[in-house]
Amino acid sequence: MKTEFLSLVRGFAKINKQQKTDKSSKDTDTSKPERPQIPLDVAESFNTLVSAWKECTIIAEQEKTKRVAIRANRDVNVKAIEEQSAILKQYLEHVFVERAGVIQGMFKTLDSGLASGNTELISQSIGAIVSITKQSPLVGAKELIAGYHDPNVKSIEI
Repeated sequence: MKTEFLSLVRGFAKINKQQKTDKSSKDTDTSKPERPQIPLDVAESFNTLVSAWKECTIIAEQEKTKRVAIRANRDVNVKAIEEQSAILKQYLEHVFVERAGVIQGMFKTLDSGLASGNTELISQSIGAIVSITKQSPLVGAKELIAGYHDPNVKSIEI
């Protein structure tokens, strides 16, 4: 780092010396094209470089902090989704097991009605089976999901 700095300072010194030589020869020779002006003050140029480096470091650190915050937010959201998924899965398993038990019970009642020839029992059993199958368990899942996002809901019972 020190050798790079010294090389930079020597380079500016050569430019400074060249500009002074060009200025004195400019007074005597007007045929040369004019060169663009290079800053003569080495300290000012060095300070500009240091200032740019500091600004770059600050911005890089700010962006690093933003990336860390984004990753943390991502992790929190992924964890919330995983937990919601587990709850929804548990709810659907429970509902389908419950529905299966009820429907099996209704079919047993239907079989009993068929065996005894009881038309009223057959009619009620078929009506109950149709009624249960018309009800979608996904309606309850929709309400469960709405409860996830409602800040007023303190707990969700399944």
